[in-house]
Amino acid sequence: MALLCLFACASGLCQSYPPEFATSQAYAKGDQVQYAGNTFRALGPVSPSSNYPTKDYSDWEMIYVRANTSLIIGTANSFPTLQIAWNYIQNTKVADGAYLHLVIAAPNTGHKEPLPVGYSESFSGGFCLNHSSGANIALVSTIAGGATLNFTGGTSGFFLSGGHTFGGIFGNALLTLKGVVSASPTYGVQVNDSSHLEALDQLTIDTFQEGVEAGPGSSINADAVTITDVVDAAEALYGGYISFTGLNLDGGTISDNGLVAIDGEITALSATFTNVPTAVYSKDHGFIDVSSSTITGSGYGILCQFRGHAKAEDATISGSALDDVSVSGNSSVDAIDATYTTSADYGNSAIFTDSTS
Repeated sequence: MALLCLFACASGLCQSYPPEFATSQAYAKGDQVQYAGNTFRALGPVSPSSNYPTKDYSDWEMIYVRANTSLIIGTANSFPTLQIAWNYIQNTKVADGAYLHLVIAAPNTGHKEPLPVGYSESFSGGFCLNHSSGANIALVSTIAGGATLNFTGGTSGFFLSGGHTFGGIFGNALLTLKGVVSASPTYGVQVNDSSHLEALDQLTIDTFQEGVEAGPGSSINADAVTITDVVDAAEALYGGYISFTGLNLDGGTISDNGLVAIDGEITALSATFTNVPTAVYSKDHGFIDVSSSTITGSGYGILCQFRGHAKAEDATISGSALDDVSVSGNSSVDAIDATYTTSADYGNSAIFTDSTS
């Protein structure tokens, strides 16, 4: 029997499994096929059709990605909405070394109707990014005119939890997460429960109570993110960590705090804070590093309380209505080579101004 199998394979008679998709073939629910290097499963009976499973989300789901793949989202594209594309990949495994991108893009060039400017989609609830292969998945916006994802139900925007990792949200300065004023706590992006958002890049977060939050054991890597019309721009809580690059906060749209660390950690080197009521607030063993940053026109530039700590080496802090730097309750600020005018320290606290302190 083994010799017969070897002969058959050598003769080109072996059938791959799953078999290649064929337009002339009918399929039953649960049948699997291969196409373009990936594997798909029929959601129900499928009649012979020229609708390939890479685009036919009504009849197929993607279950295994072996080749780098982008699903194109938007008017007249393969997937009309982000929600449809996300449902299509819910049971997908992405092979190590491969990626799966969800790309909000301009309509394909064959679209005959007037082309829309930008893209908009609304969600009545938050959007959960939990996925077993999330580390190899990213959301990308490339559409001219920009994409706006509206979270209309007074809920958070994107959230990640349960120990999951997500590869990233890449806005290319063409993506806005838009919330609504709500009495309940809402977050533009919230990562919790030892989860990790590997990239949050070039997008705007608008009209949430909190811009971004990293909760217990979780992390967010953020680059060139604009946060506007919020109470607090960013919070790191109870072992959470946020790293910012290119942060620029304008207090005209932030009603309370810029960066908040409560037993968490935030790094925001060379950041700019303008008229933020309290630019940097740390307490309960929280730590915030704003070295080489510029803080102008705040109530408090840096406020550390109850064993809160901050680092502001080479920072410039000026024009604060209360204090440029204030520490109390066994707190400290490393202000080596920093420039500031007003300060206050109470209750076994310290502001270190030289390397020998």
